[in-house]
Amino acid sequence: LYALRVLRTRFDWRRALDLVGVLAIALMLLSPLLSAQFVIWATPFAALSSSSKVRWGVAAAAILTGVFVTFWFMESWWWWATIVGRNLFLVWTGWAWARHLTRSESKVAAETASG
Repeated sequence: LYALRVLRTRFDWRRALDLVGVLAIALMLLSPLLSAQFVIWATPFAALSSSSKVRWGVAAAAILTGVFVTFWFMESWWWWATIVGRNLFLVWTGWAWARHLTRSESKVAAETASG
């Protein structure tokens, strides 16, 4: 539903790529399986995003994913803390990205109304 709201306004490639990035993170978070490879899906879109919060959030999630995959030790508390931290970074990044997209949408709407 959010995607339909964003697509109502004038088409813009940057906003379209931001929307695909938000949808990729939403797909990861709603999936019953969140493997290490899935985190890579959002990195190209984060690299193209104009929000530094999004770039840092996806980078942190990718680094934490690399840590828990490299040091596979399920009996340790820090291993589980790394997974929870990664998931929290993904939730925060999805929220920040959607907020960034909504703000850019309101800027486009204001420009369209004034011009």
